[in-house]
Amino acid sequence: MTITTGNLIAKDQTRANFYLPLSFMITAFLSLFIFSIILIVGGSLFSGANIRSTLGIGAMHLFILGFATMLAMGAVYQLVPVVINEKLYSIRLGIIHYFLFTTGSIGLLIGFFQFNKNVLIGSSIIAVAGVLIFIVNIFLTITKTKAFNSILFATVSSFIYLFLTVITGLLMGLNFSFRIFPTLHSAILAAHIWYGFIGWFLFLIVGYSFKMLPMFYLAHGQSIKLQKWILLVFHLSLILISLNFFLQVGFFLTIIGLVIFLIALGLYRYHIYQIQQKRFKRNPGKGITLTVYAVDGFLLVIVLSIVALVLEPKLFQSLHFLTAVSVIYLFGWVGVTILGYLSKIVPFLWWTFCFGDRVGKEEVPSLQNMIDENKVFYRLLFVCLSITLLAIGILLQMALLTFIAQICLGIFITYYFIHILAVFTYS
Repeated sequence: MTITTGNLIAKDQTRANFYLPLSFMITAFLSLFIFSIILIVGGSLFSGANIRSTLGIGAMHLFILGFATMLAMGAVYQLVPVVINEKLYSIRLGIIHYFLFTTGSIGLLIGFFQFNKNVLIGSSIIAVAGVLIFIVNIFLTITKTKAFNSILFATVSSFIYLFLTVITGLLMGLNFSFRIFPTLHSAILAAHIWYGFIGWFLFLIVGYSFKMLPMFYLAHGQSIKLQKWILLVFHLSLILISLNFFLQVGFFLTIIGLVIFLIALGLYRYHIYQIQQKRFKRNPGKGITLTVYAVDGFLLVIVLSIVALVLEPKLFQSLHFLTAVSVIYLFGWVGVTILGYLSKIVPFLWWTFCFGDRVGKEEVPSLQNMIDENKVFYRLLFVCLSITLLAIGILLQMALLTFIAQICLGIFITYYFIHILAVFTYS
């Protein structure tokens, strides 16, 4: 059974179905707010080796686990039933997953801030249990459909990397205490970061963009032939680079992997262009427009990074270079894309939840009235500028610029999010 492009609600959607993704969303919002406060009052997190401090590691995991991953999981619970037009396999499993993953994540954050190995191991096990339940629940949901498309392929791909992320994270925790793989610790750490940063988030963003960008642009009739090739080429690049962590063949293999990654990202950008060419809506929303610009910016960063690494291979060992690129990717592409999409998704879901069954019976607010697009654009633009300055400060080792940009980023994220949360005042 097909669904309309503009639909974000699965069939037979009930309030119980909505409360599950909403729980993840609220937890993610709270985590982002706490992360922003840490950026503002936590001292310099990105200058020198501070990113490796207990506060730096804890703060980054708060953003990754508490905000980005929580929100991604909530989005999966909302969007997978939409894509296949079927109910979620089990709301109860989803609730169990939420409490396990939330408990495990809180424990991990406490473990990182205190650097308590026992807490880290115990919390990792709880979080892994939650992730496994999540994966099983979604897989059982997907099996209800025989129409396995590129969006589901991207979802399954992201789950593979999520599973690898939690397994390598658990191995690191065990290795800290028992030195099971003393010679492989650096390789496991690199793989953990690579699978979590890139594999898990990238495939979800790209896969669900296949669904949501046509909806935002009101695009119809665009070719989808590139979608599977985009995903396959991304897979190839991730596999080559992660293999080199363990085989240590040489930096040239990583360069080849990065070039392939650049090709995949270029194909993804071209597919966005194909969607734009078939659009019926010239302005998809200013937050969405900025997310497309973020892809362009990330493409430029990858090109410059490859050139820099070819000219100076020692940059592979440079903490400042790797941190700057990670900031651009994690905050500048993943973070900005999530924030931009939320400017459209949150008002739509809340409007549907509160007013969907009241249309025609009483006067209800319009979606346009629930959020100011100009405020979305300028506040998110300030976030983008702060991220750019932060990356420049880290790369050039300018401690004052890095510190000021970090504080500005915390302030502007909060400033932006206040406007998004104002949507919930409509009821």
